[in-house]
Parts: sequence; C-alpha cells; structure tokens
Amino acid sequence: MATEFLFKQAARLCKVRWVVLLFATLLALLSVSLGASLHLFHIYLRLIALTAVTNLISTIAYEHYQAHAREYTSRQTTALQWWTYFQTLADLLLLTAGIHYTGGIHSPGIYLLLIYIAGMAITYGAILPVAIFTGISMALFTGLFVAYKHQWLTPVAIFSPPADNLPPPASFTITIIAVNGLLLAMAGITLAQSSRLRKLWEDSEAQRAFFSSLHQLSRHGLQYHDLHQTVSFLSQRLQTLLEADEVFTILWEERGGHLSPLATYNIHNDLKHRSLSPQESEAFHENCNMLFQHLEGLHPFWVHLHKGPHPPLPPALHQRLQQYQSLLLFPIHTPGRQTLIGVVTLGFRRTPRDLQEYTQRAQRALEVVAPLFARTVTLHQTSAHLALLQELANDVTGLTQNLNLHHLAPAITENAARLLNATTAIFIPYANAPLAQYLKTWHTAGLDPFLAQECYKHQNICQRLLRDETFLQLALPEDCALLPSTLQEACKAHHFHVLAFFTIPSPRAPLGLLILLWQDKRLLLTPHEIAVGKLFAARAGAALYNAYLYHLLRREARTDALTGLPNRRAVDEALEQEWKRAQRYRHPFSIVMLDLNHFKRINDQFGHQKGDVALQHAAALLKQNLRETDFVGRYGGDEFLIILPESTREDARIVMHKVTEAAAHTSWDFLAPDFRLTLSYGIATYPDDGTDVYTLVDIADRRLYENKPAE
Repeated sequence: MATEFLFKQAARLCKVRWVVLLFATLLALLSVSLGASLHLFHIYLRLIALTAVTNLISTIAYEHYQAHAREYTSRQTTALQWWTYFQTLADLLLLTAGIHYTGGIHSPGIYLLLIYIAGMAITYGAILPVAIFTGISMALFTGLFVAYKHQWLTPVAIFSPPADNLPPPASFTITIIAVNGLLLAMAGITLAQSSRLRKLWEDSEAQRAFFSSLHQLSRHGLQYHDLHQTVSFLSQRLQTLLEADEVFTILWEERGGHLSPLATYNIHNDLKHRSLSPQESEAFHENCNMLFQHLEGLHPFWVHLHKGPHPPLPPALHQRLQQYQSLLLFPIHTPGRQTLIGVVTLGFRRTPRDLQEYTQRAQRALEVVAPLFARTVTLHQTSAHLALLQELANDVTGLTQNLNLHHLAPAITENAARLLNATTAIFIPYANAPLAQYLKTWHTAGLDPFLAQECYKHQNICQRLLRDETFLQLALPEDCALLPSTLQEACKAHHFHVLAFFTIPSPRAPLGLLILLWQDKRLLLTPHEIAVGKLFAARAGAALYNAYLYHLLRREARTDALTGLPNRRAVDEALEQEWKRAQRYRHPFSIVMLDLNHFKRINDQFGHQKGDVALQHAAALLKQNLRETDFVGRYGGDEFLIILPESTREDARIVMHKVTEAAAHTSWDFLAPDFRLTLSYGIATYPDDGTDVYTLVDIADRRLYENKPAE
C-alpha cells in the first residue's frame, strides 16, 4: 500500500513537471527574444530536454503500473521505486544547474527548488527518503553558493556580465543559511501534512477494499439458494473478512410452537457430533433474544469469556469456544427486525486492539450478511413449507407501508418475480384506472423494453383473456394462438415458455395487470403458488389504492380550493426548499408578494362571488405568464406569493413587468364593461435583502404596501 501511495503521488508530480517544463520553454524563448546569447539558450534547452526525457519515462512507467499493478512482481516494484529515487536526484541536479544558469543568487530557480522540496515531501511521505533528498538539495545548494562566495564559479546572467554586479560575499552566506532553513522548514511542514494525507489515503484504501469485499460477498451470496450452502459460504466469508479464528453459525425455525435448529455450521465441523439439543438450542435462542432486544438488535455484541459475567452459552458451544479470549455475536433477524432467527459467533484468540473501530466494521458486515441469512431462511421455508407461503406474501405486501406510488409499483413488480421465482415480471396500469394519470407507463423487473412495450400495447387483449377471472396461465407454444402475433414473437425471441396474468384489484375497479414470465418450460404454477400469487396481487392492489388515496389527500391538503394554486402550507414548504437550495448552491432567488388593487371595493361593489371569480382569473393569469420554473401560490385573501429561482432583483422586475402588462391587457368585463384590474407587488431578493425566509417575506410584504395606490 505504501508503494501504491508513492507511485500515485509521483504520477501526479509528473503532471506538474510538464507544466513547469512548458513555462521553462516559454521563458527560454523569451530570453532569446530579449537578447540572451544562443550559447545560453542551448544550455537551457539541454536542461529542459534532460528533464523532459526523465519525466516522459516516469510518466509511462507510472501509468503502466497503475494499469497493471496486480501483475507487478516485488522485483519490478522495487526497480520502479529506485527509478523514482533516481529521478528525484536528477531533478535536484537539474534544478541546481538551472539556478546557476539563471543568475545564481538572483535566480527564480531558488523558489522552484523550495516548491520542489515540498512536492517531494508530499510524494514520499516518509521521513528517511525526505531527509536524504532534503540533505542532498541542501548540500548541492550550499556547494554552489560557497563556490560563488570564493569566486570558484560565477553565476551566468542573461543580460549583463556576472562580474559587473556580483553581490558581496556576506550575501552568499546569508542566502545559504536562509534557503537551507527554508528547505528544512518546507520539508518538515510538508512531510507532516503528507503523513496525514498518506494515513487518510491508507484508511480510505482499506475501507474501499473492505466495502469491495462486502459487495462481492453480497453479490455472490445472492447466487446461493440452498440453505446449507449459503450458511457455509457466508460464515466462511465473514470469518475471513473479519479475520476471526473460529466461526459458529446457528439458524432457528419454529415447529409446533417450539424452536429447533434449522442449520448449524462451524469451520472445524467438530460440533457435528456434539450438536445442540432442542432444549439447549431454545435456551440459547431465548438468552440471545433477550440480549439483542436489550441492545435493540442494532449492533454485534462482544463476549469476553475470561473477563466477568457473560450470557450463558450451550455446553457444547461453550466447550468448543472456551479456548478463545473473546467472542463476537452477530444477530440475524427477519426483515424489519421482528424475530431473531439466527446468531453468528466469531471466536478470537486475541481481542482486537481498537474494539470501537472493529465493531463498526462488524456492524457494516452485519448489515450485508444479516439480510442474506434472512433471505436464505425465507427461501428454505418457502420451498419446504407451502403452508407458510401466505405468511411470506404478508411479509412481501408489507410494502403497503410505502405510500409513494412511483416507488411502490417497481417494488411490487420485483417482489412478485422473486416470490414466484419468475424470470421477470411487468406491472401494467390500466388506462382507465384511477391511478393511471400518476403511473403513465409500465414497471418491469428486468424485462426487455421491446417486450414490455408489446405487453403494454396489447393490455386490452390481455384484459379480455382474463374475462371475469383474476388469474390466467399460458404455456407456450401450446397457447400461442391466444396472444397477438407480435407478442408471440417477442416471447419466442426471449425464450419465455410460461406466462401468468394476475389482475391487480381495488375497491373501485381493477388497477392493472401483473404479468410474470418464466424461461423454464417445466415451471407451471401449482395451485398453492396460484393462491399465493392471487393473495399477493390483492395485497398489492390494496397497497397501490391506499397510496393513491394518500396522494389525493396530500394534494388536496396542499391546494387552495378556490384558485387551484398551492395553499399557504405548500407555499411555506416551497419557500423552505428554495432557501435551502440557494444556501447549498449559493444562488440568488427572489420572492414577490402580490395582490389585487382595490379588491375590497370589488367585493363591496360586485359581490363576493364576483370577487372569487376575479381571484380565479388572477391565478390563471399568473400561471400563464410566469416561467415554468417559477412557483406561485395563494398566500391569503387576495395576496399571492411568487418564488423566482436563480433570479436577481432585476430579473424579478422583468418578470413582474410582464405579469402586470398582461393584467393591464386582460379583459375583466365579467365585473363591468371596460373594467381594468391592476396589481401591486413587492420584491425581496436573497441574499441582498435577507438571508432567511421570514425576513424576505416581511421585506416583500412591506414593499408591496409601499407600492399600493391609495384606496
């Protein structure tokens, strides 16, 4: 990991070198144009060329390493590391030469040397190489300036002979001391920061590897369906992932009101001949259940066998695990954490040093592993006990707690496919169903879009096939004649042999059609599976209808009945959301308080019914003349509040000028011939006028009343 960090930082340093080389080339060309000698220009070009060659080799080497890091042997890695050291040494020599040929004590290369030392410290992030190369740079710099002091060397200047204006010898001594001090300070400070950066990078890489392992564990765990294979696989992976010395897993099931072991596993398999008795198993379950209920079932639990009291373990398990110093117990619950169905016990000969960090890692592993264990138990119970399929359907239709239609429909489709082991599934809302306006298309669980479109296009034919039934099953190719030809071809192209149609009912009318497809021609649904499918469809219909009613109620609760605009509650929510968005992205926005001039006079002169019609016309006028991204709602009485996202005060004035002009040219003849209704408004802009919602509304309201004509 240390070499990976070194090479990544070195690769970044190569990119910086290319930029520096570009500027150095431009400066060399500029020096020639300003009168520098060709001899000096050739020296500059040689220095630039040497640096470019080494940097090109390094760039290629580091890119090759990043692309094929896993294929590198230790010998190749060491060789690349030595090349990095060589390039650093070459850079220091070239920088020293550059200082000499660009004026010595007046050279900008001194600053470049300081910057390079900082970059070198960031790259290596270790004391020894940073100390060595800092010492080399100090030695080179000191040697060069001592030579200048004793006039063994004369710095090369661009525009005047060096001998004409050589600084006094004392200035060389001061420069040596100052630059060496800066080199040491720069190296030390940057090294400290680099060490932190390196530690953060190593922690990040360790977390990435850990989460990658969790992802692989989850992906491979989903491929297992056999209970014992799944328990064995997950237990071994969990033991490897958390570096435990022992693992013991037990899963329970309920039979006749009593708990009995459903599956057990330990890595040495020596508990096979001393398995837990039903009484021991049930007692162990009761003890663990009480323990995890006390902990709210949210965390793994440490048991230190040789330190103080601990929960009683079954004799067979205690005898096997007593050689270990500490145990880590993982609770396995059913979805929703209602019932404890298993415990994974990891044994450690030495307790991990940082228990808090280790427990956090274990918690993340538990969040991945526990659902996989729960899934395999559910699958086992489903295949072994058809009588429990109704309970499984109840668990699946726990989705009724989800009142979001757009989330609920895909979830129902996916759960239906999983419940009946279908290859794929599609839910098609009927065009005349109450919720059709909210679910305007189909929802699939991995179905090909063309086949989904064919099913959606021919929903009327599928509906007629069902007639008054709630279920229909077709076996292909025997029942091909019942399907449209294009749907037949699509099913044939994707090798589907069995189709099942379930009506999704509701109290008012059927909501849609659930179609399940299987590629296995032998997988015709049994009567038990058909019953489960019907029950699932009924519960899914109830969930969808409840979500539809909730959507209607929520919309009505946020809509003004008279104007159809959002009401005060919706206005407050929109203000809060726009304020948070503006804070996050640092965008301005404006709010406008607007009302109808002389509205009280309209009510008094023409009656409240005409006043209501005037409000409705004003609301329609606002919706027609505002931008799509703008928000308008009724704030109260004849007041409206408008939110103009990402709009300055000047932008808001332009928008409101358009609105007032539209009002002035709108016919209000329903009140009286040639009647003209005018609007007044006040603008407040975030952040110019205020940084909180209440201040902005108050300012906009005051400006509104300042702009209103006298009654």
